[in-house]
Amino acid sequence: MDVHARDEAAFRGACMGGHVEVVRLLLSLEGDRRVDVHVDYMAAFHEACSGGHVEVVQLLLSLEGDRRVDVHAVDGDAAFCGACRGGHVEVVRLLVSLQGDRRVDVHARDEAAFRDACMGGHVDVVLLLLSL
Repeated sequence: MDVHARDEAAFRGACMGGHVEVVRLLLSLEGDRRVDVHVDYMAAFHEACSGGHVEVVQLLLSLEGDRRVDVHAVDGDAAFCGACRGGHVEVVRLLVSLQGDRRVDVHARDEAAFRDACMGGHVDVVLLLLSL
């Protein structure tokens, strides 16, 4: 099996679907089958956030070293905006709790995350953002 086919499409798909055990399995592969979590500007992380898959997001955030996830990849805070747009309050809560160089700017792009949550009618996310 070529686990890297189509720019890590299998890994991205597992993250998008919230399949934490498959994601964990793919992340455990070594050698020439080692999954590149950085392919396509952190698309797998973005898909997990946008899909509201908090366990997958937590797993990806736990990666260290050369696999450390850049939460600001893809136009700044697109993963954060995706979670807000989808109304995924647990993922939003997790992302706003990050500190240091992973701290999410909730005001980025002229309040884009807040607008996304409002346009989607996601009251819980709107209230969370207003409480910050």
